[in-house]
Amino acid sequence: MELKNYNNTHMIKFINIGSPTLANYFNINEYVKQILNDYPDLTYSNLIFKVTFNTHPYYLNILDLTSKYPHSVKLYNYLSTNSNDVHEIIKKYNWGLVDLVGKLNGNQIKKIIQYLILIQLEMFDKYGFVWKNLAQTNIFIQKQNLIETIEFNYNGKSQLIKTNTKLFISDFEHCIILNPTFGFVKNYLENKLINTNESNSLVFKLYDCFIIGLVLFSNKKIIRDFKIKTLDIKHVCYNKSNKFFNNYKTYLMDNIELPDLWIEQFNIFKSKELSTCEMLLSYCWKAFDEIIKKIEK
Repeated sequence: MELKNYNNTHMIKFINIGSPTLANYFNINEYVKQILNDYPDLTYSNLIFKVTFNTHPYYLNILDLTSKYPHSVKLYNYLSTNSNDVHEIIKKYNWGLVDLVGKLNGNQIKKIIQYLILIQLEMFDKYGFVWKNLAQTNIFIQKQNLIETIEFNYNGKSQLIKTNTKLFISDFEHCIILNPTFGFVKNYLENKLINTNESNSLVFKLYDCFIIGLVLFSNKKIIRDFKIKTLDIKHVCYNKSNKFFNNYKTYLMDNIELPDLWIEQFNIFKSKELSTCEMLLSYCWKAFDEIIKKIEK
């Protein structure tokens, strides 16, 4: 499923609060002052100004939803302009994942992949969320002094991880929310914005988590070996995912005037998609472990 771009000028900029570049946009002093009043421990150096240009009409609704999720970047305030640009003031984190290329060992990279996968499984379970803009540049990391136990819940079960490093994801403009409870599905259907696309499959997004993690090794052969080992299972699982989604989409379109029936079909779709994800993850972890074992001998 894909949300069509409204134009070709979509772009995102991250700017440090206090930078003279901000003068090119608008006077944010009043917004920042209010944030600093509400959060006394914050300073200008703790904040980032994010600009998303030419957003689609549902972006603010998506922000309202995703900002409540604990592993989304902390959003302090936002402002939408008449030109559909959205200005966000968000928390500044220790690192972006892209800063850690070539600096981590296999065990550390495995934990990051696990963390990213659990975030997406939980968000899909809660919202039917698929994160189209999964990329190293959209993943932020915050180091903590104490080890924290974090619980993730999806598909009727929970999984715990212990970590002193927390991950936060960002850039949700082109994500999709497939659970009809939140109202996005109705808008997708009414505006004919639903298209099947592999980049919007949860199965593909979880597979991409492994690729993003393997890039951290800064070794192209590792990525190539992983892709070879997992090529068949990737296609099997994507074909299943594509079939399940098409069945869900067809049902919605055939019953567009009966939205009370949609949630039951979403739950059927969700259950099948998550089962397919489990199949994919089993094979991918096996391939990952075999490759890491060889390079760390």
